[in-house]
Amino acid sequence: VGGLIGIDLPALPCALRLGANIEYVAITNFVYSHKNPDNNYLYRGVVLGHPVGPDSDALILTLSFRPHDRTELMLSGSIERHGEGRIGQSWSRDYGPDDWFLSGTVEKAVRVSLGIEHDLPGPVLLVGSLEHVARSNSDNTLGESRRDWAARIGIGVRL
Repeated sequence: VGGLIGIDLPALPCALRLGANIEYVAITNFVYSHKNPDNNYLYRGVVLGHPVGPDSDALILTLSFRPHDRTELMLSGSIERHGEGRIGQSWSRDYGPDDWFLSGTVEKAVRVSLGIEHDLPGPVLLVGSLEHVARSNSDNTLGESRRDWAARIGIGVRL
């Protein structure tokens, strides 16, 4: 079982240049797994379902600001929890309720990112972001903590 609920307000009524989005997603264990491994929800090792993957949940809040029509700045924060379940781990009748959602040692991650999208001439888009993630029970190892930074820049095409 998996579910996603959220609300997207691309322009707040009180300030049209500001937008907000809030989303909660919860995906139980075994959702993206199949007893035949060829039918798992993977393509070249990449999850085809929601990016948080199975045995996890996340609360995500994004605020956006448009200083002008061609540029959007985004500030995003999330709290994610990941159990020990993984794609390819098939369900068995031997599993009990403790194995269905947030199983075993649960990794918790707090993520904050600042992003920018700028429209170049035509359908071309320049994107960039800076992100910080603080994890507890990193890689589902009890007591293991980790902090990571990531920066991204790219060019895309808006279809």
